[in-house]
Amino acid sequence: MKSMVDGARVTGEELDRVLDWLDKVRASAAHMATAFSGHGLVLQYDDRAFPNWRIGLYDRAAFFFRVDKYQDALDLWECMDPGFLSTPGALAIRIKDLVIVTVSNNFLLSQAFGLMNRIEVGGMLTNIPGKDEWAAGFGFRRTRLEKALVVAQPMRRLHLREGLQNPSRSLKENGDGNVYHLEKGHWCRTKSIDFAELHTLPDELGYTLSCLEMVEWLLWQKHNDYVLSGRPEGFYAKQSAPSLNAAKQLFIDRIGRLKSGDKPSWDDQL
Repeated sequence: MKSMVDGARVTGEELDRVLDWLDKVRASAAHMATAFSGHGLVLQYDDRAFPNWRIGLYDRAAFFFRVDKYQDALDLWECMDPGFLSTPGALAIRIKDLVIVTVSNNFLLSQAFGLMNRIEVGGMLTNIPGKDEWAAGFGFRRTRLEKALVVAQPMRRLHLREGLQNPSRSLKENGDGNVYHLEKGHWCRTKSIDFAELHTLPDELGYTLSCLEMVEWLLWQKHNDYVLSGRPEGFYAKQSAPSLNAAKQLFIDRIGRLKSGDKPSWDDQL
């Protein structure tokens, strides 16, 4: 992490460990935020929700960029939002000027790397074997942080144990994936990355784009989890979607105003 913040070169093996750490940060932030907010939601966590079990469990990606100014040395963004508390799968952390948006979920990288996917067919959940055909980007959406460094790692060790995952060149024998970064829309095996070359955004625009990125990932995850779990409406999909969609529109409007040179205060829109 120090090398990344200081703008040094970081290897793919080091990024693997950073992604492990980000898995811990997301899981820990969910517990912390629940405790600090007095949130009444009963999360019904199983073992896999706790930090030590959460490392490397599901596909994961991270977006890296810098902001031109900051106040506190460390910050977590949006971890108190109910949408995150019920689906702790997308979070942003800022360390000095380095911003990281971290995302993880089951089947997150299925289309990106041609891996086994699970879809609903005629009201039934069906496993679709992957063809090892890689897509441009994530395959189903474009990131709002197009100038950020995008790193991804498919993680299918659990699927491999259950006999669900077909062989893939993106995965090692134990089901852990190699680390890749996005280069002109295509995934490249990551040997090393020079963190001195990260794109820098104005702080307000960087914050707003990160929030929009997180909201859109959370919306996808809630829909995906709701469909794939087959649980009733109480699985927070319907309850949290309206507020997340409202937040999405607020962030889109704010980005438009910031890019046009307008500097609205948050009070103008809340």
